[in-house]
Amino acid sequence: MHCWGGVGRTGTVVGCLLIEDGVPAPEVLTRLADMRRHSQRAHRSSPETHEQRTFVENWNRGTLVLDQQAIDRLGLTPVPQDPTPVPSLGEIVATLQTGSPVVIEGPGPGWCVQAVADIDEQLVNIEVLDPAHWETGPPLPAEQQKLIESLGLQREAGAWSRLEHDEDGISGLRRAAELMLAVADQAWGMPPQGALRLDDVPPADAPWEQIAEFAHTFNGYAHLGEAWGEKFNAVRERYFETEEMPDDVDELRACLSCEFRMDRFSWGDDVTLSEADAEGVRHIINNPDFESSPTQRYRRAIIAHLHEVVTPTAP
Repeated sequence: MHCWGGVGRTGTVVGCLLIEDGVPAPEVLTRLADMRRHSQRAHRSSPETHEQRTFVENWNRGTLVLDQQAIDRLGLTPVPQDPTPVPSLGEIVATLQTGSPVVIEGPGPGWCVQAVADIDEQLVNIEVLDPAHWETGPPLPAEQQKLIESLGLQREAGAWSRLEHDEDGISGLRRAAELMLAVADQAWGMPPQGALRLDDVPPADAPWEQIAEFAHTFNGYAHLGEAWGEKFNAVRERYFETEEMPDDVDELRACLSCEFRMDRFSWGDDVTLSEADAEGVRHIINNPDFESSPTQRYRRAIIAHLHEVVTPTAP
């Protein structure tokens, strides 16, 4: 079960289901937090708003039944919503690497481009759905169909599709992301804006586990390209020399992503090793200077700067 962010509406529905399953209302929020503790947005409260939490707490205490006539009498006015922002390339690749699908909705009825990766088979399937086939809207305009086919997507039953091979775990995912963004931009006039909200960014003093989870929601290698090392080092060196950072959100997220991915392959300068034991093995021990080390100050500075440059969520 999932809404766009997996926080507000998802938590509301799951909270109601927990109450129906016998969980006492006062324990529901704690249970939800425990269920979400390993998710990318575990630092955000779910349900998200006071109204949603109140709705959950009062669920099943009475019967609320509304037929269509009752709804019409309420005279409800739809709340206008801004279009869902098109995710950036690094966000798309990071999501595909988890095996989760990525969906970009266009401005027309039933307009949709989606992709999902089969990690085991090293394949990525990209589709532009045919709204007429799925009865979600009229056929796509002829010029749009022509453009989609010019991008290399083949017409099949229900969709235009293309299969990318991903032998190295990044190239095929990047090509899939680039294709999705080309459809959104060229066919629908929707350039990538990035789906990051200020509420998604953890506090600068958050625990390292929380910052690491956030870092892995973006793929820095995909964003920076083949010359990622040069660009990554240039931003790092600039900070240590001047304490200045770029204002581009994706560039900041790319650098943070690469920082934490490097931990998988290197101890770095912030790890303290013990003296060799009887078998000649040195073990990692707690570093008392870890928190104040240059690397850690740099990573927290990236988080702090993201709080300065990410556009606040509209109320």
